[in-house]
Parts: sequence; C-alpha cells; structure tokens
Amino acid sequence: MINKQALDEAIYEKYIRPIQRPRRLYAGLEFELPIVNLAQKPVDFKVIYALTDAFISRFGFDEIHRDDDGNIYSAIRTADGDGLSYDCSFNTLEFSFGVEKNLNVLYRRFMEYYTFIENFLAPYRHGRKPPIVYAPNRHVYFAALPGMWERTISCSSLSKTYSITGWRLGYTIAPAEITERIKKVHDFLTVGSAAPLQEAVVPGLRFGQDYYDGLLAEHTPISGICLSKGWTI
Repeated sequence: MINKQALDEAIYEKYIRPIQRPRRLYAGLEFELPIVNLAQKPVDFKVIYALTDAFISRFGFDEIHRDDDGNIYSAIRTADGDGLSYDCSFNTLEFSFGVEKNLNVLYRRFMEYYTFIENFLAPYRHGRKPPIVYAPNRHVYFAALPGMWERTISCSSLSKTYSITGWRLGYTIAPAEITERIKKVHDFLTVGSAAPLQEAVVPGLRFGQDYYDGLLAEHTPISGICLSKGWTI
C-alpha cells in the first residue's frame, strides 16, 4: 500500500524544492501604454520604431531583440531587469520593472520613462490612448460611421471598466456572419476563461448609464490633477 504522505514528500523534494524561490520583500511593476495618433489618423509605425530606438539608447537597454526588418520588439536592461516590448497588433508599448525593495525607486524610473515617451511623441501628434473620454469630447465607435457596421469588428476588454483585470475577459461585436467565423477561429486559437467568470460578468454588461456616468465623475478630478502637472490625459 502506497503511503500518500511519503509520496507527496518525495514529489515535493524531487520536483518542487529545486525550483522553489525564497520569498523576498520585493516589488515589481508592469504597465501597458497603448499608442494612438492624436490627429485621429492611422498610427505611423516609423514613429514608434524611432521611439523604441531612442528609448533603449537613452536608458541603456543592452539585451536587444529585433524582427526581420530590424525593428525592436523587445529589450532588457540587465543592470536592473527592466524590460521593454512593442506589441504591434495592439499598438502597445509594454514595460516591466525589475524587483525593488523601495517602490519610490520604481516610481521614479516609471516617470523617467513616461516623460521621455510623451516628449518624444508630442511633435508627431502621437500619444497615449486615453482610458476615459472627458467632456467636451465624445467617443464615436468606428462601426457607427456610415457604411462601416457590415465590415467592422469591435473588440474590447472588461478589465478596467469593471475592475476585474485578473479575469482576462473581453468581447467582440460584429455582424452575425462575421461573429460565426470569429467563434470558430477563437475556439482553436485561445483558451477560454473559466465559465463562472464569464457568467459573473453578465450583470456588469447590463449596468445602466448611471454606472458609467459615475465612473466618469469619479475619474474627472483625477484627470484634472494630472493635467495640472502637464501630463497628457
């Protein structure tokens, strides 16, 4: 008869302990920076590639990876473990920070990176995609433009709006015949999120306009503070 406790201990010693890392009082950060053309035109990829080249030169990133066209898609600064990558499919710059005991150190590095990116992009009318549209501006869905509904797939995430970033849920909106093809492709390309989480988010999708008005009202003062410091919102 197998001794379950002895078996568990043997498995732990052989497979778990060798790769187990000691816990340390360190913190790390990761953030994503979606880039848009503020003139409401397509993003100029040459601008983004010039930015990544200038960025790694300015901040001394030394482990650099380039695609077949010579453009940077990821880079690491080995001195502290900071990383930069560019996701061209979502037009997003992604940053990760090496672990630090002092969060203020990470904050200062973040502000250095962010300020450099904002200043570099400004002359090209490019910048960070605003997470919320503030008055007097209004958001217009591309699919709502004349003649575009039949040929547009609208993709969105539920993470930020409902504060469920760990659930990894999103959705698409498209004409029925296109949606059927999306479902077939999705079935083979991705792993579905847990069914209970998909069901749990349905009440959020049924929230009334008052929820979104409240979200806007909550964030508007924060945007005022950021604008007063010269940050782009």
